[in-house]
Order: sequence, then C-alpha cells, then structure tokens
Amino acid sequence: MNDNNINDSVLTREVIGYTPRWITRWGITVILLVFITVITVLSSINYPVSEVVPGKIEYEVKPALLISPDNSVLKEKYVDHGFVEQGDKIMLLENIVDKKLSKIEAPVSGDLYLSDNWKIASFINNKENLGFIVPQPNSHILKVELSSEKFRNLSIGQSIAIKIKTYKQEYSDIHGTIAFIGHEVSGKFRVIIIKFSQEIDNYLFSHPLIGISASIDCTVNFPTDTTTYLKYLFHRVKK
Repeated sequence: MNDNNINDSVLTREVIGYTPRWITRWGITVILLVFITVITVLSSINYPVSEVVPGKIEYEVKPALLISPDNSVLKEKYVDHGFVEQGDKIMLLENIVDKKLSKIEAPVSGDLYLSDNWKIASFINNKENLGFIVPQPNSHILKVELSSEKFRNLSIGQSIAIKIKTYKQEYSDIHGTIAFIGHEVSGKFRVIIIKFSQEIDNYLFSHPLIGISASIDCTVNFPTDTTTYLKYLFHRVKK
C-alpha cells in the first residue's frame, strides 16, 4: 500500500511539473491569435443589407401605338419592321362597310414592330393595336417608387442589381446605375430612375419584349442598410 502511494505521488508530481513542448504552447497561442484576428476582421467589414422590390423597365421616350381606325380588311402592307421615317406608309386598310381606304402612316421616326397576326386580307377590329414604333434616339429606363424611410442610403451613380426572368440566361441578371432620385412625396416615398450601359441598352432594343404593354417586369435589389459580416453570419446561423 505504501509503495503504491509513493508511486502515485511521484507520478502526480511528474504530471504537475511537466512542461509542454514549445510547439504545443505556441500552437495554442497562435490558434487563439488567429481566432481573435478573424473575429476582429469580421466585425470591421461591412456587409450590405438589401431588399428585393418589383420594378418595370420601359422606354424613356414612349412608343407610338398604331391603332386601327375602324373595322377593316388589310389590303396592303408596305413594311412590317425596321426603321421608318415620320410619314412613311405602313399599311393600307379598307373599311368593311363603305370600302373607304385608310392609310396607316408612321406618326414618328423610329423602329417599327408590327404584330405577326396581320396578313393580306386579314380582318382587323376597330381600335385594335396593329403594332408600335419606338422613337429614336431612345433608351431604356427603370422607374421604381421606394419607401423614403427604408431606402435612405442611395446615391446617384450607384450600381443596382436587376433580374429579368423572361430574358436569356446571360442577361437574366443585369446591372444599372441610379440616374435620378426624386424628392419625397408626402414624406413616404420617392421615385428612383435607373439607366443602363450602352451594351445592355442595345441588347434590349434587339430583343424587344416591351411591345404594346410598354414595360418589362423585373425585380430590383436595393440596399437598405449595412451590418458587419459577423452579425450577418450569426443571423444566418439563427435561421
């Protein structure tokens, strides 16, 4: 019994008096310093907080609609697409009652887009949309009404992310820049206008989805505030 006690005491003293190797001591210190550094960096870097709102892309200069003047039959179609000058003949319609002929002419100079429905001898209802002309020069804009209280950190020239679901994949996610920030209306909201680069503007012109409705539905990712990456990560973990 006494020998066992003596052995236990010796072992205990050896464990208590043991000095860890330098790599163990410094390893713990390095890990602690790295942890503190990471926490400090994550606490100092700002992370943008944003909110997605609906928007509409439209022409800066509104399209000129071509409207049938009465119940008619299409007698002749002079042109169905491309650039037209103001006053150019586009269609010749014949009234189904009195056989009177009506010329549809370009009200403005611009790019013509006619509906594919209209063939020679087609019946056209009174006041029916025949197509539209996009006045040139022109460009696309995105107009959004935002809460004045929530969206306070916006500035002219700021880049904004936009998603268009109906476009090809390479242009489903695009960016524009804020060109105009309106004054507060009733202290509740303000109008924001976003414009696009020449490349994106040209692509939108070459694939016109705006048409008769005069707008393309999209979603816009607006920054609302900033937080730290550390708070953001904690928020994600809680979710």
